[in-house]
Amino acid sequence: MLDHIRKSQKVKHGKERIRGRAYSKMNRKDFINDIANQDWGSIYQSNDPELAWSLFKQNFLKILDNHAPYKWFNSRINRKPYVTNELPETQMRGTS
Repeated sequence: MLDHIRKSQKVKHGKERIRGRAYSKMNRKDFINDIANQDWGSIYQSNDPELAWSLFKQNFLKILDNHAPYKWFNSRINRKPYVTNELPETQMRGTS
């Protein structure tokens, strides 16, 4: 399953807007049922792999959009550039 697709926008006041899918509220059983009940016959019958991929992607994303639509999330921009990803890891290990 696709994990996450991100697009972002810079916004004033130290925030960044990120566009992604919210999978936490998605009903996975309903999603799987819709995938299982989808008619995939046109994909199996296609002799052109590009057409088959296009049809699969179109059908899959249509179902995914129903269950986990795109949403804009707010994220803070790091105001302390000296705090890198390594610093908290180093602090947790107790080494400097």
